[in-house]
Amino acid sequence: MTRAIVLDFVSIFPHLQLVFAKWLKDQMQTDGVGPYQDGYVVATEQDKPFLLNLAAGIRIWPLKPGQDPTRAVIECTLSVRDFGKYSEVTVASHKPIVTSMVEALSTSAVKVSGLSLKGVHVPADPGTPAGWKTATTGWQSQWDAFVTKEAALALLKGALAEANACSPAAGFRQANLKPLMARKDVRWLNGRGLHQGMMRVLVTQAEQEGWLAADRTLDPSNPLVWLKAAPSPAPAQPPPDPVTKAVTAGPPANPVADPAPDPTVVPPTARPPSKRDRMEQVVKSRRLGPYTTLRLAIYQALPKVLAELPPADSPDGPRRQGQPLFTLLDQSKEKAKEWLQQYFESRKQPFRDGEQPWREIVRILAQVMPRAEAAIGEDGRPVPLGAKGMTVKVTDLAPDWDLRVDAELLFAYLEATDGLRQEDFDDIGGVLFHQFSPEGEIRERVAKLVTRLMDAGRVEERPDDNGIGFVYVVRTVAPTNRLLDKGSYPDPLANGSG
Repeated sequence: MTRAIVLDFVSIFPHLQLVFAKWLKDQMQTDGVGPYQDGYVVATEQDKPFLLNLAAGIRIWPLKPGQDPTRAVIECTLSVRDFGKYSEVTVASHKPIVTSMVEALSTSAVKVSGLSLKGVHVPADPGTPAGWKTATTGWQSQWDAFVTKEAALALLKGALAEANACSPAAGFRQANLKPLMARKDVRWLNGRGLHQGMMRVLVTQAEQEGWLAADRTLDPSNPLVWLKAAPSPAPAQPPPDPVTKAVTAGPPANPVADPAPDPTVVPPTARPPSKRDRMEQVVKSRRLGPYTTLRLAIYQALPKVLAELPPADSPDGPRRQGQPLFTLLDQSKEKAKEWLQQYFESRKQPFRDGEQPWREIVRILAQVMPRAEAAIGEDGRPVPLGAKGMTVKVTDLAPDWDLRVDAELLFAYLEATDGLRQEDFDDIGGVLFHQFSPEGEIRERVAKLVTRLMDAGRVEERPDDNGIGFVYVVRTVAPTNRLLDKGSYPDPLANGSG
């Protein structure tokens, strides 16, 4: 029996990657006495040299830029399974959703099974730092293995400075700090390797150092934080009379150079971002785009792609032959490119197709559409989440499918903020629908989305502070939106289980 192992290296906490790389080496017959003839590793290009030097005979499945890691593991597993060489393939991952999903990939010829790395005993390695020895090390050791506290504080300070978070209006919630820091250091993406309390410790330390302010009034566990303004410089003294200066001037005693200004402190004169900019920042921090131009272009293309599908063979079944959701979105992407090219050419504006994040918007829609019950399968029911949804062939869209998707995006924004004021409909509408819609239609569309969420019991209307308008907030008794669980999103292939 020929066996192969697929290691989801991306899912492993950074402080444990070295340990599990050595574990993989021991599992292979080429380097150790393990049961596997060949090993395949899903890893980033940056990790490739390290892995190839550590274990002979492994093959790297590189993670493409912007690609969902879970989808890459599935693609790698399918490729290994269909290679025709192995009778058994084991997929090892720290993510329970991956180890459970791969069970469905078995065939009559090849058995595919999942192995949770959380249950793997990793022996202590004298050559590694203390924090890397076991997966159950206390959080302080994990912190030291991941990053020093001083480096983390400097990164937090720089990230807030780049975002112009120098006032409460431009501040960030503590739960949004990891995505913000990940822009400068990708290791913070999804908080891999971080203990739950680490961001709280960082915020508390920064407050004690005096450069961070925090407001815990509305949510003590998730304070609003921003950079304190740099102290105002002393008023400039008028220049002395040239004659007096010449008489009194002498050689300086013990000259001291002026300290270099701190580049991470935002001066109080810096212009804060606009309200619309801050709203867009929230959407970006939740990995939901907004990529408005591309999303609305796919909205135009997807119904046309569905309409072009060949008719079904059976008159009693669906009216057309379906395709998986990812396939339909990829086809819609190509048609959307053509539509946008024509749109911008008609306005004599350039459209640089190669620079557009098409892969990301396909990921977002594939993630949100099943949650919004926007796509209909061959059985006439909404496409389910997770692995089952990947195999369902989409034959139709819900009558209001685009409103359903946009309502999920708006709900994600509401759950990440303190609510949406009625007077701000134009601003959030500009974030979600700019480019192709008149302002009046945008305001009306936002009102429809808010009404839909209220009717579903997910959002409630409260009087505004000024007593004139209203503010719309997420109902505290509403079901938790999986898109915003612990500040990060599940993989688009996730099955929705905890």
